[in-house]
Amino acid sequence: MDNKFRCLIIMFILFQIFTSGRSAALCETAAADADCYFYGDKYLQKIADASSDPFLKAMEAVVPDAVNALTILKNAGGSIKDGELKGALKAFCVSFKIRESEPRGINFYITLDCAAGEVANMLSRLAGAGPAANKYSLPGGFYALAINPQCAFITNDEKIESSAAAAKADSAIVELSSGEGIEEKTVIYKTKFVSDKITAYINKSMLSLLDKVYEKTEKFELDVIDEDNARFSVSFPDEESLASNYEVIVGYKDIFTAMTAANSEFEKLNQTRRNAKFSAEFSGDMSMFFKEMSELSSKITHRLEGKKLIFNVPMLKKYGELNSKMMNLEKKAQTKQAENPLKRCNSNMKTLEGAVELFAMENPKIEKPVTIEALTGGGYLHKAPQCPEGGSYNIECKINNNTLESFKIKCGKHGNLDEMM
Repeated sequence: MDNKFRCLIIMFILFQIFTSGRSAALCETAAADADCYFYGDKYLQKIADASSDPFLKAMEAVVPDAVNALTILKNAGGSIKDGELKGALKAFCVSFKIRESEPRGINFYITLDCAAGEVANMLSRLAGAGPAANKYSLPGGFYALAINPQCAFITNDEKIESSAAAAKADSAIVELSSGEGIEEKTVIYKTKFVSDKITAYINKSMLSLLDKVYEKTEKFELDVIDEDNARFSVSFPDEESLASNYEVIVGYKDIFTAMTAANSEFEKLNQTRRNAKFSAEFSGDMSMFFKEMSELSSKITHRLEGKKLIFNVPMLKKYGELNSKMMNLEKKAQTKQAENPLKRCNSNMKTLEGAVELFAMENPKIEKPVTIEALTGGGYLHKAPQCPEGGSYNIECKINNNTLESFKIKCGKHGNLDEMM
């Protein structure tokens, strides 16, 4: 699956950590938050084929650990592609867990299942030199160990002992050797970090009953069978727990199918309504999107297997197409909104409002009204906003005892911000 590493490692986990303003401490446990297994070197070659990605460049300052891990995998893929290490890699696993202790970041654990006798060649190629004290030094604070002639272990965890590294690698090799019939596997464990994120999503989305179901689960698995088929499994501690929560999970899947079908009909009506969430020109596309999503969801089947509830998900390529279609529709809608001068002016004034509030917090005592020049000069604004229809912005301040008691943002063309809202 193209860009799986980015979507899973960057989008799903890493970006949320460092942009959510989280202050609660995370539980430092030995268990990983997730394991990603790749059977064969196919995915590494996809990385090697990828051109420079502006998104990853932008993320480098936020999650350097992930970018460094990806760079190592890309270098390995490049060596395989150009023939230097052709046939050297049979499969590999990428595990990671969130690191709360300083320096904050992510610990990565990469296990390479190599062909017999290829480990030293692989690691020397990645390091550009041989080992020192049995360790190969890699870029970005990573290092590698040759666990045995067929298994290499790469990490940026400076605290892990050699015995623990060998145990992690051995466990990954066992799973990599049992992946017949699938191309990729992702296992998400019920760690504190994962639980916090999933519980927050459930509560935010008001998915009643799912929070109680989640409490009973153990882990989640996604097996990619091929480019167009996958299966998703929810594991419970015992069959009794699965039986008591089965109807809720399957019921939500059926509700989703029904809701997407209903949304398709609703958007047909919106085509003739001026105040639809998407304008009439987009509602036809939205109606078709929901219809196709409903049809896809209805094709998902499920079965019970021991302590697991397994969903078979066909037509993965179609999901990818619909995801791209939805992103394009949202982009069109945002562009349409940006073309509305009144909304653009409103957005400018909200930016000014936020800048003044921040200025007041950092400058509790002032002697004269706040100006746009003061905001730009003090770094509260990157640059002065411009009204799309030529209006001039003004900040009307009420000062009492050298304290900014209140203020209003006004545009000479469109009026006060509080009147527009």
